[in-house]
Amino acid sequence: MHRVEKERVRSSRSRPVSCHFCRSRKLKCSRLFPCTNCTSRGKTCQLYPDTALPASPQYQTEELSNNDRTDILARLRRLEEIVTTNGQASSPLGQATTQASSLPSPPVQKPNQPYMIDEGQPSAAAVTWLEGEITSSGSTGNLFKSEIEFRTCPIRNAVGSESIAHQVQPTKRCIWLPLREEAKIIVEKYITEITFLHHVVIAPSLRTMVDELYRDLRESTPVKIGYVSLLLSILASTTSFWTEHDMCNPIFSTPEEAVVQSTHWMRLTLEVIDYSRYKHLESIQDIQAMVIIAFVATSIVGFTSQVRHILSIAISFGRALSLHRIDHPYNSNLDVPSPSSAEAEIGRRVWWYLVTSDW
Repeated sequence: MHRVEKERVRSSRSRPVSCHFCRSRKLKCSRLFPCTNCTSRGKTCQLYPDTALPASPQYQTEELSNNDRTDILARLRRLEEIVTTNGQASSPLGQATTQASSLPSPPVQKPNQPYMIDEGQPSAAAVTWLEGEITSSGSTGNLFKSEIEFRTCPIRNAVGSESIAHQVQPTKRCIWLPLREEAKIIVEKYITEITFLHHVVIAPSLRTMVDELYRDLRESTPVKIGYVSLLLSILASTTSFWTEHDMCNPIFSTPEEAVVQSTHWMRLTLEVIDYSRYKHLESIQDIQAMVIIAFVATSIVGFTSQVRHILSIAISFGRALSLHRIDHPYNSNLDVPSPSSAEAEIGRRVWWYLVTSDW
């Protein structure tokens, strides 16, 4: 009787709790029937394999290793096709219904990636991570964000026009910018009344940037993402400080209408900066935009963790652009502007603002 009980306990303990596919791939099984891993991959979910493997552990390990390698290589080929297709796709960056030329695709390999894939010994964990990065639409690490299209409309309608573009083309993200004359009025207010608060822009360069941006939109040529992010940040800053004294410009019906739009422009600024970061298009204008947005957020909610996070990203952008090496005596091998140029002066202002903010 005692022997029967021992055999019963032994058989219950030997019964696997994870399915055969998850055990062979060393995946975390949901322990449902069928489990989520088998459902997503179209596999048959079962506790035991169809044919029993030989009892030799060495043979069993080799057999599973060969199956793993075949499956991983097939998944890598599929991901390679996705990367190639995405790199050849064009990016809609124009005005109205016109299209702009494609943006550069992300580099294949970056030093900060969590996994390095070796062709001779492909890692199942690396392939699983890569699949999640490429195919997961809800992940913040998604390598292929929706392409952005920029259009212009009266600034009063900019907030309400966003949903219309999504209904027309769900795969594209449309961001509405104010008309050129409206943008110039807002930029002039920023230059005369707000820029002295942080001194990270030069007025003539800012006016030239706005002219170039709207010229590219009018001619349906590729726009510089950094120009858009800087303009959006100026919209957020200027509308947050809109008062009765500004009602001589018939842009908004009331000051309250302008102030309400401020959070909208802040959100779009951060979205465009995030898009620029994932497309590896970081620029000095992105850093200027983050400085302005951080100041606006501080004036609204204080120096919170979100503001510190924005400034930390701006510092990483600055180091990537070698702003801390502009006046270094041994920077001939770096892509930095001439020390006597306006671009170098902007870089100094931006970097020193970030350094003092992070003191």
